[in-house]
Amino acid sequence: MSTSPYRALPSVDRLLADPRLAELAAAYGHERVADQARQALEEARRAIADGGAPPEQDALVASVVARAQGQ
Repeated sequence: MSTSPYRALPSVDRLLADPRLAELAAAYGHERVADQARQALEEARRAIADGGAPPEQDALVASVVARAQGQ
């Protein structure tokens, strides 16, 4: 029995608990960072649906940081 690749994705709460995103939320606001985390996870889900591998948490964090900072 294989495990769904979607199960490798962290929850929004787990992602936001990362110290780098907690610091970002303090600077930019929780809602802004949470919205960016949701968008990053949605993109990861689409990539998995298209046959891709789930991204590592560090890649998701980097994506959220870039989005929140407007990069």
